Amino acid sequence: ARGLYESVRPFLLKSNWLSLRSWPTCYAVSRDAGVVPAGVRQGEESMTSQPRFDISDIEQLLESGKDGGDRSLMAVLEDIQARYRYLPKDALILVSERMGVPLSQTYSVATFYNAFSLEPKGRHIISVCLGTACNVRGSRQVLERICDRLGIEAGDTTEDGEFTLETVNCVGACALGPVAIIDGAHFGRVNVSGADRLLKELGVAGRKA
Repeated sequence: ARGLYESVRPFLLKSNWLSLRSWPTCYAVSRDAGVVPAGVRQGEESMTSQPRFDISDIEQLLESGKDGGDRSLMAVLEDIQARYRYLPKDALILVSERMGVPLSQTYSVATFYNAFSLEPKGRHIISVCLGTACNVRGSRQVLERICDRLGIEAGDTTEDGEFTLETVNCVGACALGPVAIIDGAHFGRVNVSGADRLLKELGVAGRKA
């Protein structure tokens, strides 16, 4: 039974509460104005390679925890993030209704932890450390090179949904700076030419240079 989710969704859609523009600001949280990633037009829920949201997927995730006891909200959100590479708005509403958790609490968890995102992310996540040690060794130049090659700015996602570029303040590997992280793998002493090699391995050779 989808209960509250099905009963409130038409109203939320009609009132524009679920729009990409209003979602990050409806709780008066501090977020950048650029809600829609590069290449995603207003009103689009997904990018080219983005898995489409399916209610049955969420219900299956919730059901999977019944045999082994109740699942925590964090565990469910982690599975949704892994499945879609972000937390769809409809998914948060459905999870709140099915788990009996206030939507405000679900939203708070979803926005508090960096592991979660309300915006679609690329299949590959590239992070560049801009901490002091990395910065003085040229990480800013590395970031600019990656931006130029991908044709996006830090915080954006490519139009095809393949790459998301992020920055971090410190990864605790100052002696290896500049540090770049690609899909969880750390690479130390990355200079501009090193960034080119890493991007080539990811198939970025034919992109903007």
